[in-house]
Amino acid sequence: MNLEIDPKYSAALSNIDKFPVEINSASYKELLRVPGIGKISARRIIESRKRDRSFKNLEDLKKIGVITNRAEIFVKLNKSYQSTL
Repeated sequence: MNLEIDPKYSAALSNIDKFPVEINSASYKELLRVPGIGKISARRIIESRKRDRSFKNLEDLKKIGVITNRAEIFVKLNKSYQSTL
């Protein structure tokens, strides 16, 4: 493991086959694997989806506390990639 890189980011890069994660259907556990999404934001995503609210863009995620500059290459929103590697 590279000590100069965030461990969660490094782990995600090492397991790139598990990404991107579809935000609007991923489980809590899958969301926690995404760099930039912690326990609180993963919980907020799940709760928002229970209220029939889907996420359409990175700005929606940013509003609930996701660090989007870390998460964007690891997520999809409505089946659309948010970035390219």
